Amino acid sequence: MGCSLYHCCSPSRPLRYMRELKAILIKYGPYDVVHSHCVNWNGPVMSAAKQVGTPIRIVHSHNDMSQAMPSNFFQRLFALQSQKNSKVHATHGFACSEIAANSYFGPHWREDSRWKLLYYGVDFSIFGATTKKDVLRESFGLPKGAYVVGHVGSFRNSQKNHEFIIEIAREIQKKDPGIVFLFVGDGKFKSKIEVQAAQSGLKDNVFFTGVRTDVPQIMLGAMDLFLFPSLYEGLGLALVEAQAAGLPCICSDTIPKEADVISHLVQRISLSQSPEEWAQAIFHTKITNRIMKQSKALSIIEKSPFNIKNNIKALKAIYTENKSA
Repeated sequence: MGCSLYHCCSPSRPLRYMRELKAILIKYGPYDVVHSHCVNWNGPVMSAAKQVGTPIRIVHSHNDMSQAMPSNFFQRLFALQSQKNSKVHATHGFACSEIAANSYFGPHWREDSRWKLLYYGVDFSIFGATTKKDVLRESFGLPKGAYVVGHVGSFRNSQKNHEFIIEIAREIQKKDPGIVFLFVGDGKFKSKIEVQAAQSGLKDNVFFTGVRTDVPQIMLGAMDLFLFPSLYEGLGLALVEAQAAGLPCICSDTIPKEADVISHLVQRISLSQSPEEWAQAIFHTKITNRIMKQSKALSIIEKSPFNIKNNIKALKAIYTENKSA
């Protein structure tokens, strides 16, 4: 898209990282804005930007940091100090949900005018496109006429709760082998989940697509229900996209409620409930055919704060505020 990419060393070496980042900001700047999404490394970024005189310095919280902190003691200590420093040097801060704001900026974040909510912006126009369902399903090897429970999420860690989905799938197959599961995403733990599925006797009932660039088409054409039992989320954007596709959604109650744009389509279940109880919810949804006309669902979503047009306006207002003053 015409952007320039400059590379620093890993931020796990913070002093060298700051030196290299400052050198880039000086050599290729001056920049009007530094917008940091580095979470645990926001501190060094904000500090470097302030030292070189960047006027607008933004930190962005994309997750529930109370759950997403490193497990290693020293890394956790550094992350906490980094977050603290970032708030000292930042001129603005965004969070994708109230949970993300509370966990990063603190419970009284609204009292500081620097911190604001900025919901993710999505171009939902692609959800208005037509999709050849039979062709798409056949490309994944899905059985003809199967009821497809879909999931979209990275396998980089345990956050998306893939192991629990396999347990749900195992309960499903005891009563209805006509229900299959489709996983969209990739990561280092994907092979572990594939092994779990095979050992559970689900090799022919669970399908993996890997990384895809056509997630909206997959939701529209290959899924009948969206399952999202995450352990935690900053927001859960995939849940919003699933609603734009008109899919009935079953998710964990840990996901921020801001993601429930169309309440008719969303059912929340506690992670303390058993895989069998989650399976029963899927059976019930299939039987009751809890759906909404996709065009109507899309119309509702497009009017929501998640429409990218609203996101662009909010970002532009911050990015250009010094110039418009």
